[in-house]
Amino acid sequence: MWNEIATMSSAFYEIKSKIPSPRLLSQLERELLLAQSSDWEFLVTTRQARAYGEDRFRIHMKAFWDLYQMIENGINPDIFALLSDVDNPFSFLEV
Repeated sequence: MWNEIATMSSAFYEIKSKIPSPRLLSQLERELLLAQSSDWEFLVTTRQARAYGEDRFRIHMKAFWDLYQMIENGINPDIFALLSDVDNPFSFLEV
């Protein structure tokens, strides 16, 4: 998980200035924060809720990379709308 978080963080900082939409930037940032936050790694390493921690991390990692691909290849409005509606604890990041 730590290696993937580092890769995602680097990718975010490399591409953030190229993001065509403030909403897309906010959503990409949100997914990065969700992948970095909480105790996903703690839950996995202590085996308290390993499957849950792995699943939640994978969800946010996949969403991050799906959004990243949209920056490279064009926004898919259906996927973007779905990702924007799920797990939106950072509504204050809305543009």
